[in-house]
Amino acid sequence: MITSVVFAKIAKMMNASSRCPGLEPEPQIHSQRSRIVARDISVFVSGVALILAVLGGVASAQQGPQSGLPEMVVRAGDCRLVLEKATTPEASQIGLMNRPSMEADRGMVFAIPEGRKAVFWMKNTLIPLDIAFLSEDWTVLSIKQMQPLDLTNVPGPDDTRIAVEVNEGRFAECGVAVGDQITAVE
Repeated sequence: MITSVVFAKIAKMMNASSRCPGLEPEPQIHSQRSRIVARDISVFVSGVALILAVLGGVASAQQGPQSGLPEMVVRAGDCRLVLEKATTPEASQIGLMNRPSMEADRGMVFAIPEGRKAVFWMKNTLIPLDIAFLSEDWTVLSIKQMQPLDLTNVPGPDDTRIAVEVNEGRFAECGVAVGDQITAVE
């Protein structure tokens, strides 16, 4: 590994520069210690490099939109919508981030755990969205608009158990209003 080679050279230079010309060479025990220290440093830096590479891979994996999430179909007013289900905390955190566009009849649904406040923002979200905050029986409690890349918290009512994000204006186009119920089709 490049890191090991670099640290071996540094350790060799340290050994060479610690000797003064004309003086006796350092005892063998010091050279052995230097090799052990150089090895330990090399192992440590290699470990740090590996961790950074893994974290960098995770970060770069999140630079694109997530895909492969399970889906469900719902009836919202006059429209049939296909919703991706954010079923894990990771999927919920990423949400609709990094998508340059979304089809008109698509969206995402989020379950809000009991005792948790529904709060959303638009970090890394490139498209304007409507968010409907729903009760446990899928009754619309509130609909709010969210703008791309806006880091402002958008809270839902306290009794929110479900949130649905769609393209901005889509709920109005479908005739969905507060008090309406969204129903599962499939």
